[in-house]
Amino acid sequence: MAAELMEAYLGRISGRSVLSGQISRGDVREIDCALLYSDMQGSTALTQSLSPKKYVAAVNRYFDCVAGAVHDHGGEVLKFVGDGLLAIFPFDGRRRLPEDVCEAALSATREAFQRREEILTEDRMDFGIGLHMGAAVYGNVGTERRLDFIGGRNECGTKCR
Repeated sequence: MAAELMEAYLGRISGRSVLSGQISRGDVREIDCALLYSDMQGSTALTQSLSPKKYVAAVNRYFDCVAGAVHDHGGEVLKFVGDGLLAIFPFDGRRRLPEDVCEAALSATREAFQRREEILTEDRMDFGIGLHMGAAVYGNVGTERRLDFIGGRNECGTKCR
């Protein structure tokens, strides 16, 4: 049950890291991956034109659109931050090579934009997506009382084409 809760709230990779003991502030490592960041556009206007319940439903449809495409192409959502999300497509050099990971991230992006057409008509919303491929920092940040995992690029990355 603990593993299922960790996966639901932290994601598969972060959940496994916590369960394996990577729980100290400053525990960090460099991993090779593709990162996908997406942010909903026009959300402030939506908060003013929709009830709170309808706004949250719209944000959830957006997350279904983008995060659904990420999951369908082998990625994992690391974070939901407001109306944005950060996802990772890690590669390990054996089963998931850089070319495969980059293609998976690009395919997820294409699919998310295809799915967008379904939600745009209903919610009048749009979103953007940024991609990065290469080395990224992954680990714990926070305070003594509250930690969180970060995933972010460093200066060594290359762009997906």
